Amino acid sequence: MRNILSILFFVFSVFCSAKERVTDYVDPRIGSIGLGRVFIGPSCPYGMCKPGPDCGVGNNPGWAAMPAAVSGFSQTHVSGTGGGPKYGNILLNFFGKPQHRKSEDVSLGYYGCLLEESGCLVQITAAERAAYYRVLVPKGASSEVRLKVDIEHFLGKNPVPKAREAQQYEGGEVNYSDDGAISGWQRISGGWNNGAPYTVYFYAEKQESMSFDKDKASLSSLSLLGGEYESFVADISKVVDVKIGISFVSVDKAKQNLREDIPHWDFSVTYNECIDKWNRILAKVELAPETSKEYKRMFYTAL
Repeated sequence: MRNILSILFFVFSVFCSAKERVTDYVDPRIGSIGLGRVFIGPSCPYGMCKPGPDCGVGNNPGWAAMPAAVSGFSQTHVSGTGGGPKYGNILLNFFGKPQHRKSEDVSLGYYGCLLEESGCLVQITAAERAAYYRVLVPKGASSEVRLKVDIEHFLGKNPVPKAREAQQYEGGEVNYSDDGAISGWQRISGGWNNGAPYTVYFYAEKQESMSFDKDKASLSSLSLLGGEYESFVADISKVVDVKIGISFVSVDKAKQNLREDIPHWDFSVTYNECIDKWNRILAKVELAPETSKEYKRMFYTAL
């Protein structure tokens, strides 16, 4: 009986390991250009935190195609709503001014862009209520990485007070602690639903590492070591990791969300956890074996 159970367990293990990851078929770029405009940055299923690049303040999901410059990376976005912009709260700016993208890499649970002016590569992944940023700084980079939190940035700015479907700044605060953490809040009103004021609280931490040997292996899981990225990674001199938690309740809750969702300093762990959560949900729908890859791409992206 024990031998039979061992054989069954072996067969089951082989089946599970051989089974494809349906998340590989998801293409976040589908629907990113047009009237609806889906969000292309990383997020978990039902996740509250949706970090991604904001290219100015007029785009509903924040992102816009190249050559639009990136103002920074905010933590909240809508997806596919159309209409006036909403959210774009708590912008992280690493270089003090907008940057143009030389290239970008978009996949489920991940966003990365190689920036032209600074020469740095910014990578983003997400947990439910927190985001993980990694900035790879090459030797001789033209800009120093300085974490700045901009609470006066938001999508849908309009010089006309209380204009229809425009957001308005109602107040905010940024605090710096002795241990290097940054926290605060931002209150905004309006947007595409002409909503009442809402407040987003945040808590962020930064870590810098001069040793990159161990990090090369973790990057390989994101398929970033091919083509131009392979030579780029070989020239890295510094890695800057930033984690930020958000809350609609309080700064303490934002800190708790960060500590619970991302209690470590390992970008690849956060990414793999995000992908695992998506795969468990999307794999509940299994398509026929003869289904084409193109149809799977359309189906699982829509799902």
